[in-house]
Amino acid sequence: MRLLNLGWMAQHNATVHRRRWHVWRQVVQGTRDAQPLWRFVDRHLTTPKRGYSLEQAHRDFRAQPRIAAMEIYNNSGRAVTPLPLDHLEAFQVGCEAYVELGYHTAVPGNAMVALGGQIFECRPNQPLSQLWEFMKFAAIAMRQMSPDDCMVALLEH
Repeated sequence: MRLLNLGWMAQHNATVHRRRWHVWRQVVQGTRDAQPLWRFVDRHLTTPKRGYSLEQAHRDFRAQPRIAAMEIYNNSGRAVTPLPLDHLEAFQVGCEAYVELGYHTAVPGNAMVALGGQIFECRPNQPLSQLWEFMKFAAIAMRQMSPDDCMVALLEH
C-alpha cells in the first residue's frame, strides 16, 4: 500500500470522469434518458416463459436513442474518449455524482480481495446502487489496511 499514490490515482480518475461526462453530455444532447441494460435483462429473467429473450433485451436496450448516440460516437473513429454503455446510469445522475464515482473507483476497480480473503465485486451492468454499495465496502476495507499490506484490485471489462 505504501508504494501506491492512492490520492493521485483517485484524483486522476475523477478528472478523467469529469472530462468524459462533458463529452457524453454533448453526444447525447437532445435525447431522452435511457433505461440501463440491467432493466432489460431483469425483464428477461423474470419473464423467460413469455418469450422475452436475452437477445431481445439487448436489442431493446440498443434501440434507445441515447444508447444509439453513444454507440455512433464510440464507433465514429473521432471519439476522444470512449463512452462505456455500462456507465449510462451513472452518466444520467449528473456530473458531480459521476466524478465522485470516478474518484472512488480508481483503486478497487470493480472487484477487490480484502485482507481476510473476502472478495467484493460489482459486475458491469448492475444497478448503480449496487456499485455504490461495493464502493462503500471497498473504502472501509482499504482504510483497514496498513502501509505494509498488499492489495489486489481487479478491473473486468
